[in-house]
This record gives sequence, structure tokens and C-alpha cells, in this order.
Amino acid sequence: MDPQPDLTPQEVQTLARGAGLTIPPGDLAEVTHRYTALLEQLRKLDALDLSGVEPTAVFPNPEA
Repeated sequence: MDPQPDLTPQEVQTLARGAGLTIPPGDLAEVTHRYTALLEQLRKLDALDLSGVEPTAVFPNPEA
């Protein structure tokens, strides 16, 4: 698994805008750091062998 480059603050800001979110300039560095850390953890899932696992739909519990 090749390491991916960190996202730039500008890329994070663009993603946020696309999702309808506003990140105040003073928070952008911290949000970028946290988002990059989250992506690094999610990339670990790529190493799992899921070839024998059937896809399953997951529906949220509306009463929760």
C-alpha cells in the first residue's frame, strides 16, 4: 500500500464547500490535519481481504 500525499488546506476547503460546509480560516489547519489522519486510518482497510465477503446493505434504525 503506497502512502498517499496529505491533502492541502485548499483541497480540504474545496471538499468542505462541496459538502455545503464552511470551515473558518482559523480552523482550517486543524481540520486538514484531522481529515488527513482519518484518511490514513481508513486506508488501512484496503489491506483487508474481503474477497469472500458478500456485500450487505445497512439501514439505520429510525427509532435510535
